[in-house]
Amino acid sequence: MGIHIALIDDNARVIEVIKEAVKKKFEYINIETEIETFTSTSRFNIRRSEVHFDLIFLDINMPEKDGIEFANEIKDELVDTKIIFVSSKEDRVFEAIKTQPFSFVRKSNFEKDINEAIELYSKTIKSHPIDESIYFSIHGVMSKFSINNIAYFEGFGSYQIIHFNDSNENVEISSRMEILERELTSHNFIRIHKGYLVNFFSISHFEGSHVILVNGEKLSVARRKISQVKEEFLTLCKKNNILTF
Repeated sequence: MGIHIALIDDNARVIEVIKEAVKKKFEYINIETEIETFTSTSRFNIRRSEVHFDLIFLDINMPEKDGIEFANEIKDELVDTKIIFVSSKEDRVFEAIKTQPFSFVRKSNFEKDINEAIELYSKTIKSHPIDESIYFSIHGVMSKFSINNIAYFEGFGSYQIIHFNDSNENVEISSRMEILERELTSHNFIRIHKGYLVNFFSISHFEGSHVILVNGEKLSVARRKISQVKEEFLTLCKKNNILTF
């Protein structure tokens, strides 16, 4: 699973330099990334209410809000997120340390520092792999769910219902099925019907134009998609080393 990264710097030209360096280094060490850039902390705050970020590269000298002050504000809320300061304010490194950042990259020694910071971060996630989790905003609060525990999503237009493997309780989220399909296809989910996005590992077998889940539930497969769904299922069997006969 890739990591979701936020770059926050008020200088658009600088942020492109940082983005290119971060992307290049993670590609070199074979770690997939999704990188989003923000020129203000307020724009980042809007986005963080919608998605979870694993790693933040944060400038200190920001006109809207001081980066260290901002880090202090968000660190208790984003307990699973690492912060790396990227700054020319080297005299503030000890002040920055009080926020318990993951690392500090000096712009005056940018290439060396950022490569070392990313290498250290990569060792951390390889020894403690990132949990296969997904975050949704539930009544304005970012909530974490285990992807493996999601049996399927049931679609109702602009909102969806999450059905779980280990519980009869469901959760309603505000999203569209097309967005979920785009984000979760790479995590072993199959769109079997316009109203269903199903976890491959929750499928027991096929029965006519239905899939039978491990928990016994029966879901309809769109008739025009039966062959395609079965092909996708077999492809995922091979991908996950599951024997088929």
